[in-house]
Amino acid sequence: MHVGLITLNTAAGVMTLELQQRLLLLALETLRDEERWNEVLEISVAADRTVTVDRYPRPSS
Repeated sequence: MHVGLITLNTAAGVMTLELQQRLLLLALETLRDEERWNEVLEISVAADRTVTVDRYPRPSS
């Protein structure tokens, strides 16, 4: 059992401290009132600033 994983990904040169903070708040809002185990929450920002949020089961080792 794994408590889960949150990843924040951006295109090269896009990540700033402000964006990182906003993405973390988005992650917390997405997970609010939920208790997820063995799941990955992946938030990505493309070069054009398009944000995608994906959730999927954590792969087994």
